[in-house]
Amino acid sequence: RPSAPAPAARARAAVSASLATIDRIHPAEIGGSAESAANELAMALAKGDTSGLDTIIRDTEAAKRQLAAVAPPPQCAAHYRECAGSLDDGLEMLRALRDALASPDPTSALLGVSARATGLRERAEALQREDAALRRRYGLER
Repeated sequence: RPSAPAPAARARAAVSASLATIDRIHPAEIGGSAESAANELAMALAKGDTSGLDTIIRDTEAAKRQLAAVAPPPQCAAHYRECAGSLDDGLEMLRALRDALASPDPTSALLGVSARATGLRERAEALQREDAALRRRYGLER
């Protein structure tokens, strides 16, 4: 009968499974199509069409629900917190953007959205660093 995997192998497998699950919900890296999607969204918003933004908000809310159902191993706790925080910050920014566009003075309201976007970018960078550190520590490839 085969012996049980060593603790290091079990930890590596748990981290690998957790990262794969979280990547399906909240990718740590964005593909090249994100820029074209952002440009399309910006053009639609300029025309007053917020349907794309509403879809992104619904998708982000769904991702939050999916992430809440994940029980990460202890080694992934900080990564999980960063993912959850990133989704929270992103959702707040998206809602602020939608509200700004509907406000009587969208230009002023958009200034607040810009600050949120900067914070979100910083959080995304921290998430990518945490993801890369876990992958290095456990010998996992992206």
